[in-house]
Formats: sequence, structure tokens, C-alpha cells
Amino acid sequence: MSEMIERVARSMFHAENEPHKAETKYGELWDWLDVMPAVRERHMTNARAAIKAMREPTEEMIEKGSDARRPGNSRWGNSHGTWKAMIDAALK
Repeated sequence: MSEMIERVARSMFHAENEPHKAETKYGELWDWLDVMPAVRERHMTNARAAIKAMREPTEEMIEKGSDARRPGNSRWGNSHGTWKAMIDAALK
């Protein structure tokens, strides 16, 4: 499993459970490692699908990525900054 797939899966798990305060019998919030393996695998499967769907960038993502790589931009030549600009565009 990749680090990014697990990161997205954990985020999905917490987004689904924290608003509902999915608490244990001891009044604590469930931790990712405390849930049944089948639940973790469901979130991992969904995370893979979400990441796969983002494999082809939208036109806006391409535009923002190109803008981030233009000379004069503080992120020019910076893959990390370009990636963040493209993901930010996807999240709008």
C-alpha cells in the first residue's frame, strides 16, 4: 500500500466518523488502527478510486499547474508547488 493511499483512506475514515462522534464504549473517538480490517480495506479501496479519478487533470488544473511553473512565479520549477496548485484547483 502506498503512503498516499493510506493518507487519503485515513482522511475519508475521519471525515465519515468524526462528525458523528463515532465513539468507543470508553467515550473515545475511534482510531484508524482500532477499526476492523474490513472497514480499513473499504476506505483503502475508496481512496484508490479517488486518486485514480484524479490521474487525468482537469483543464483548470492544467492551467493552474502551468501558471505555477511560469518564470517570475515563486513556485517556478518547483514540482511540489505545481502539484499543490493543481490539487487546489481540483478542490474548488
